Amino acid sequence: MCVGATQATVRRIYLLDFGLARQFRDKGKVKKRNHVGFRGTLRYVSLNVHERKDQTDSKAKKDMFFKCTCDDLISNFYSMVELAEGTLPWTRMRDAEDIARRKRNISFEELCPFSGMSTELQEYYTYCYDNVEDPNQPNYDYLKDIIKKSLPANFDFNTPMPWEVKPGDNTTANFTQDTNPSNEPNPVT
Repeated sequence: MCVGATQATVRRIYLLDFGLARQFRDKGKVKKRNHVGFRGTLRYVSLNVHERKDQTDSKAKKDMFFKCTCDDLISNFYSMVELAEGTLPWTRMRDAEDIARRKRNISFEELCPFSGMSTELQEYYTYCYDNVEDPNQPNYDYLKDIIKKSLPANFDFNTPMPWEVKPGDNTTANFTQDTNPSNEPNPVT
């Protein structure tokens, strides 16, 4: 995750490298694959990727974790949690099965103990796993609205972000309050 380098793009956030890209629609159809290898970073991938399930399969929701382009949104969600919390509960884990088990069994409260991430972001997380109307066509406007509603009440889009404030400048930035004052990573259980 990085931000733009010019004045025109300094507020643009870029998400990079959630696995390798591939064409998944061909003439409006999802291309099926018989074998799916692991692609991505263990810390951020969805459970579908852990389970080597094709992310673009839009079968009916027979399992708890259906396959869809929402897998990328789940990776984005884990990135947002890491930014807000300072870490993810499985950051120090190395075994893929242990990480998948932790993701499968964690509650939202355990995932976000310090930042108090709002119920709106819990709604985002739930939408990605359970409530998407068309798994291959998420409602991005709805998800953007959820993120906007989750911002603090005093958030001002005209106030600089922390990376826009130069050292020694007395300007107050958005999101300067430390959400994890102990600076301790979440305990790994």
